[in-house]
Amino acid sequence: MAELGEEALSGPLTGATKAQRLYIANWDLIRRTALENGEWNFATERVILAADPTAPIFGPANRFALPADYIRLANVDDMDLNAWKIESNPAGGLWLLSDDDSTLNLKYVADKTDESLYSATFKRACALLAAELLHPSITQSESKRNATAGRAEGMLQAARLKETQDNSPEEWDVDVWLRSRV
Repeated sequence: MAELGEEALSGPLTGATKAQRLYIANWDLIRRTALENGEWNFATERVILAADPTAPIFGPANRFALPADYIRLANVDDMDLNAWKIESNPAGGLWLLSDDDSTLNLKYVADKTDESLYSATFKRACALLAAELLHPSITQSESKRNATAGRAEGMLQAARLKETQDNSPEEWDVDVWLRSRV
């Protein structure tokens, strides 16, 4: 809220400013947008998915229901880059379609709402994303929105860098591109 010249909301919505009401109304979108932009240590989950008993009507041999809190895919163990596809499930949620076995080891970014898990740089990135989204409505200034957008992207990059530094280096599969042409 400071990015918009506003104080943080500390109580009920009674007496909240327009900026505070807009921030609260858009917080879920802001948070999910930030979560989509990285493989955050605090939001990474691992699951073993079992194939759905009903195969897709055509295409890949198996479908796997993605967890309800799924935001984005981080990794599927032992799977080629072109061996899966994510599609909508008409009953709600998402399917991962694949010719792989009856189970998948999946690492994904989950929809974490507990802000006490967030790093300081992630929180700052969320604040800047909020300011970017709300500047046109509050300040009517496109130049302020554009400036804030650049700062938000920079903070997301800093947060992603911090997250990668917390982990040991990963070994890259340097031949994946060559195998994709086979």
